[in-house]
Amino acid sequence: MYYFFSDFVFDTEKKQLTYQGNPVQLTQKNYDLLGYFLANNEQIHSKDELVEHVWQGRVVTDNTVDQSILKLRNILNDCHQATYIETIYGRGVQFKPKVTVSKTKQNKQHHNILLRLLPVVIVLVILAGWLLMPASNDLKPKPQLLIKTSQSDADWLQSGLDTLFSQVLNYSGSAQVVDMSDKPKYLGDEQFIKNQLTLKPRLQTIQTHIKKQNGSYQLDIIVESSEQDINRQFEHSDLSHLMAEGMRWVLSKTSHTEIAASRWMPDNDHVMELYLRAMDSVDNNQFDKARKQLELVLTEAPDFLLAKYQMAHVLTLENKHTESLALLDTLLQQPINDTLTVAVLSLKAFILDTLGQYDDALAIYEELFKNNSQNHSLARLKARYEFSQVLVNTNQSQQANTQLDIIIQHLNETENSALLADASALKGSLMQRLGHMPEAEVQLSRALNLYQQNEDVLGLARTYSALARIANHQAKYELAESYLHESLAITRNIGFRLGEGATLNELAYVKMKQGHLDEGQELAQHMQQIGIEIDYPAMQIAARQALFDVARAKKDWQVAQRHLDRHQQLAEQTNNQRALIKNKMLTLSLRADTRQLNQTSDLIQAIQTHIDQQNEVRMQPRLDWLKARIQFQQNRNQAAKDLLNEAKQQALAQEDGETLIEINNTLAEIMLSENQPQKALDVLNASAPFDPFAMPYLKLQAQAHHALGNSIKALELMNLCKLKSFDFWTPEDNDYLKALIAEVSQ
Repeated sequence: MYYFFSDFVFDTEKKQLTYQGNPVQLTQKNYDLLGYFLANNEQIHSKDELVEHVWQGRVVTDNTVDQSILKLRNILNDCHQATYIETIYGRGVQFKPKVTVSKTKQNKQHHNILLRLLPVVIVLVILAGWLLMPASNDLKPKPQLLIKTSQSDADWLQSGLDTLFSQVLNYSGSAQVVDMSDKPKYLGDEQFIKNQLTLKPRLQTIQTHIKKQNGSYQLDIIVESSEQDINRQFEHSDLSHLMAEGMRWVLSKTSHTEIAASRWMPDNDHVMELYLRAMDSVDNNQFDKARKQLELVLTEAPDFLLAKYQMAHVLTLENKHTESLALLDTLLQQPINDTLTVAVLSLKAFILDTLGQYDDALAIYEELFKNNSQNHSLARLKARYEFSQVLVNTNQSQQANTQLDIIIQHLNETENSALLADASALKGSLMQRLGHMPEAEVQLSRALNLYQQNEDVLGLARTYSALARIANHQAKYELAESYLHESLAITRNIGFRLGEGATLNELAYVKMKQGHLDEGQELAQHMQQIGIEIDYPAMQIAARQALFDVARAKKDWQVAQRHLDRHQQLAEQTNNQRALIKNKMLTLSLRADTRQLNQTSDLIQAIQTHIDQQNEVRMQPRLDWLKARIQFQQNRNQAAKDLLNEAKQQALAQEDGETLIEINNTLAEIMLSENQPQKALDVLNASAPFDPFAMPYLKLQAQAHHALGNSIKALELMNLCKLKSFDFWTPEDNDYLKALIAEVSQ
């Protein structure tokens, strides 16, 4: 049997999946799950159904099912980006592509006809691309090179040589250079190189050894590739001559290109020594010393481009931004190639962003990509990622998403898997912020796989936390907690306190949502202490919000207000605009809790303006829920119900399980106040697929059954509520339970 969907063919005879004729690797469970989806196309499948048919009824956790679906999504999306498996919240999952089934190879033969025509099409496309391509573009892929830096105790001569070779190969545009500075933190040099060789089949490594003996320099160079290892020894009394000769040989053996050595390397022995010493000073964080050495270099060789760029870099590290900007402008006014232009403009934009001149920084990136929009070199893709970060920091999520799409579309794992992982992770976080949860899961799952390949433990920790935020959003708190424990184990193992604090923030929230208020408070206090110790205001702000949430849940209004005031002070001191908007939302929730309805309209208007301007539609259902609560308190029941029903549709569309539960709870309260207990039960039952927390969900159900005259059922629900509510159980709840016991006992 053959199943055809998109450009995939699923062959049940060979037990094989192909995409455009190429095999796609599947595990047995991937195969079983996809086969079940295809055989039952267009149906909505619950987790119980999948466990029964795909796992043959074995005992597996929801997490196992969720992870299997995510892995299958990721496999399909690695071939082609599309929505293959859609989550229909409250019901299950559905396979979305149109599927054609055939017992014969007719469709397959049609597919093969297309494959036979494909070479012709490819030739035509390449020819058209060649005709339309700017003259500066090279069809031949650049070699991928990695300079194996020497041991950490290397002298200035060896350290400076390795740095200069890497700079010349990179900025001259002769090669794609894998920089050892891109090595994930906490990963050893040897393992990093081993990983890069696995990920990049074309990668060649270069190892140098230089020494001075009897007034002459001796340089040994080894170039290693998957095909062969070659080496060459050079000797000369003039250091600049030796370096130029060695670089020309490396280029002839790797990229088969030539460069104007005098433009990229000084031709003066004294200047070369000064520059190598300056690069060694930079490596050792001796920036004042490096600046003085580079000043001498530029006095002797004012046209030495790399020295000018490195001087601007050092001035930036010393916070001498005006001098750095002037030097960068001078570089831009000289004839320089595209790779160095991108580096100069990126550094200039970084400085402006650091100075708070966000519009000027964004204008630089916009001009850069407008002038040569079809150039997708690795240097430009890296610059697009930096551009997207500035856009995120200025709350321009849609524009950031556009830049990230370009990166993901034009980058593959063999070019720069680290950049692809970062771009996928950032896009996943953006999609989560914008309420697009399936796409967020796809991107974060891809990032997780890439970080695992790169052994980037910090990337893994960040991605686990991001996946936990999605699970929280969907009210899957146990799944969220499992992700967070993975992240916490990583950050504690490597002693990364900033990451530990960030994870504690997420974990405190999960504990609170499960009713463990005291545990949540302890975690928040621990996070606050870390924020103080490492002097990180953003963590202190997050801790204050968590402590506010605990106090609010305990109905300790004075303590809640104290934490809220301190949250606002910290946000104002650091000009944290997102925290200030969050503070308004927290203030609105506290006023709804305490029925202090004065000035709520100003808060609502400010939050709504932010949502409209920044397109943060994820916030809309929660804002509307708070507005409806206020309307209910003002006895405007019909307006409240209308708004809640509208918010419910938005929450469903965004897969916002948390807010959906809150909305249904409030609708049930209104129904009970109108003596409509059966309608209240109907509304509450709609929350059941999201596994809502016991309080107030079970209590509201008990009150509805009590109003219907089912006192025993109400008592049963309140007993269950007491067992599951943990720290949310109050003396008022206990009084209601006692009243039910007395009523049933009569």
